Amino acid sequence: MLTFIPFLSPLISGDCDADIDCAEGLVCDLRDGTTPVPGCLGPGVSGKDYCVNPTPPGPTPSPYESFGFVGRFYTTEDKTTGALTRYTPPPEAFTTGDTRDILRTPGGTWEYLVLNEPPSTLPWDQQAAANYTFGWSKNRADGQATASAWFPQAEGIDIKYGILNMVSKGAKILITLDLTEETWTYDSTISGLFTDQPDQLTRMFGHASDYIFFAEDGSNNDVHFRNMETGEYGTLVEGGGAGGVGVGSETTGLAFSIDNKFMYAAFQGDAVYEFYREDGRAFNGTTIDTKYHDGA
Repeated sequence: MLTFIPFLSPLISGDCDADIDCAEGLVCDLRDGTTPVPGCLGPGVSGKDYCVNPTPPGPTPSPYESFGFVGRFYTTEDKTTGALTRYTPPPEAFTTGDTRDILRTPGGTWEYLVLNEPPSTLPWDQQAAANYTFGWSKNRADGQATASAWFPQAEGIDIKYGILNMVSKGAKILITLDLTEETWTYDSTISGLFTDQPDQLTRMFGHASDYIFFAEDGSNNDVHFRNMETGEYGTLVEGGGAGGVGVGSETTGLAFSIDNKFMYAAFQGDAVYEFYREDGRAFNGTTIDTKYHDGA
């Protein structure tokens, strides 16, 4: 059975001939041809009637890029005004004993990230180093304003241990949200060979390590990393640039094996590559003579 996150329009299904064929709260939308289905993307099946929410509470359709889930769903949007959306399922969705109800129980809420900005009088490096507060608004326009000012064209997102990390390829920055304390920091991703747009990311904790690995969208198509304890950046894989492995445009995804000893990177228009350490250790294990970017 297919369920879906109701960001675009909650609870749309078919086929129906009358309202009595639909679940409680839905109505049967009788259509001719490819008449648009309220709240849905695409033309739908020609002539098919759908059960729809008569007043969809979700946001208007957007180019969602990535998402994370920790009791709530968080999504980024690849557009200049793409707000970070937080969808909270209703409490009863978690008490039915069926985890599928997290997605299909109506009554959830949509909120949008609003960053309380640092004082513009501070030098940039002092702004980035400090913690600032943030909140959530039910007004989408508030979230869009924050996105336009701070993280246009948001891409990858990762949530672990109450910390949300996301990147903006438009601003080339990494934003870190402490979801418990509701504070945030940011840092430029431009460092050494890491000059193109950050794309997808994943954060990996070890016994004595804390790294974020980044895919890159641009002419280099590299895989980079950041030591979150020291703030230093380095390059793990050189992709399509000079001296690289000669892959196609854009590193589109990163994943690790269960034991973290193998990293898999997808390169758009090319293939999925497997990488491993020659010493056999995990990527989040002990490192020796790590080469960081000069001046990081």
